[in-house]
Amino acid sequence: MKDIDIETSRDKALVFFQRGEEVASTDNFDYAIDLFLEGFTREPDALESGHAVLRRISLLRQSKGGKKPSILDKIKHKGGKTPLDEMLNAEYLLAKDPDNLSYAMAMLCACVAGGYRRTAQWLARLVLSACKATEKPSIQILETLKDKFVDLELFDQAVMCCSMILQQKPEDMSCQTELKNLSASATIQHGKYDKTGNFSESVKDMEGQQKISKKDSSNKDDDYRKAALEEATEKYKRMPDVYGHRVEYAQALADTNDPEMIETASKMLLDWYEQSEDFGYKKLHGEIIIREMRNKLRVLKSEAMTLGKDFDKKEEFKLAVKQLADFEVDFYEQCCKNYPTELKYKYELGVHLMHRKNFDEAIPLFQQAAKKPGIKSKAMNLLGMCFFNKGWYGDSIDVFEEAIKQHPNEDDLYKELRYNLARACEFDGRKERALNIYRKLAQMDYAYRDVAARVNKLRDV
Repeated sequence: MKDIDIETSRDKALVFFQRGEEVASTDNFDYAIDLFLEGFTREPDALESGHAVLRRISLLRQSKGGKKPSILDKIKHKGGKTPLDEMLNAEYLLAKDPDNLSYAMAMLCACVAGGYRRTAQWLARLVLSACKATEKPSIQILETLKDKFVDLELFDQAVMCCSMILQQKPEDMSCQTELKNLSASATIQHGKYDKTGNFSESVKDMEGQQKISKKDSSNKDDDYRKAALEEATEKYKRMPDVYGHRVEYAQALADTNDPEMIETASKMLLDWYEQSEDFGYKKLHGEIIIREMRNKLRVLKSEAMTLGKDFDKKEEFKLAVKQLADFEVDFYEQCCKNYPTELKYKYELGVHLMHRKNFDEAIPLFQQAAKKPGIKSKAMNLLGMCFFNKGWYGDSIDVFEEAIKQHPNEDDLYKELRYNLARACEFDGRKERALNIYRKLAQMDYAYRDVAARVNKLRDV
């Protein structure tokens, strides 16, 4: 009887979520928020169909000028008697002010306290991503976030929080000790070496990871694609107005690589976008189009390599390259407009503008993207190249030097940064310094680009 009650509760929650999406499509966002919150009273940990969808709606509301919570809203929705009450109040405020990390942290703490684990993990990662994109994130938020990651047994993310705290408090001995302990916990968790682990759990975990890996692979086999399409179709038919079901269905259609199904998916996504103005649909449509355009280019390149001089589609190839470049610039411009705080889109747009030699437009994009830790070094490298290509060699040297400080790992980017620094020095007339950098690169990797030739050339000067 208990299981039936649970299922009934979930079905009732889905009705509220579906109605909330319908209402949001008419720009009645505040009523939509109320409907979602009502759904959460029945299914607090509903992530894909609930919290994630409300997050998208709140961002859409913000982009259309939706007002932030009033003083009365803040008073009325402060705290709560139970973790569920606290979560609902915090989520109400966050839905009306989606960039407010204080509201997000209040909701996260309530989710952890209430045992809404999936929602808590999702939200904690969102907050961490926001902290990474901030030049100087709040230590207080990082401290609390770290503790919540520990509560959720997500030790890798807890380590990241601790490392970010240490960047601002490098002399904090207690933080250094905690970082070591958290790193050890992460290592134990990875290896399943702790005493609570067992072989069965490891096998289950391995099977789960294999399933995820298979799902994420670009080379999905036919059986998986067929099964994924059947599952997505069933969900979509059952509740065709739910955002998550629509997106999953469209993605599954596109993944079949069948031209007719891809065309169907594209048309559906554009229709849904026109109906709702939710950019998520337009974004997925763009990603599918870009993938297909790249596939066409790969086929043409393969034909060119096979046929050599007999390749007679040079004009078609040039047109395909131009069409892809034009589409990608427009796509990433729209992404930047609709997701102004997501720095990876600014980086991608900068890359495409740089390829077009629009250095003045690319420079501020790379400067903003350099605030995101995961792409900081790459963004600074391309920022330096923009200055270099403008003939601002002194400025490019400053940028490359700073990027090298931020990127000590001896990988391909490590070599590229030093090579670019040497070139900037060479063009700026600092021949001796350029020679020394090239020499060290040659000692590390003699075959790297034209380093050996440049060393010989500068030695002869």
